[in-house]
Amino acid sequence: RVACIEPGFFATEIMTNAELPREAGPYQAQHDWVVDFYEKSVAAVGGHPDVVADAIVAAADDPATPVHVLVGDDAIGFVDLVTSLGSYEAWKPVGQEIIEGVSGPRPA
Repeated sequence: RVACIEPGFFATEIMTNAELPREAGPYQAQHDWVVDFYEKSVAAVGGHPDVVADAIVAAADDPATPVHVLVGDDAIGFVDLVTSLGSYEAWKPVGQEIIEGVSGPRPA
């Protein structure tokens, strides 16, 4: 049995502990822009990580747990948005707008 716990933003040290590439060559500005989005989002809207831990325990205890378990309103909102848009191509400008709302304009 497999369950994939898919959390949104939670107040953890994930960005501090992540082993991100230090250099991204010609994509460095894009890389830094996306990392900034994740760092700010975790800090600003991150829920308490106990919610994720509870979801993991519930999934382990319940044999009827679906394969994909979204945890957090933001995770649900992002999946609903992508689903309603119908394709990755339709999602790209919306995703960029979301990131720009947090981290400013996309670097050239």
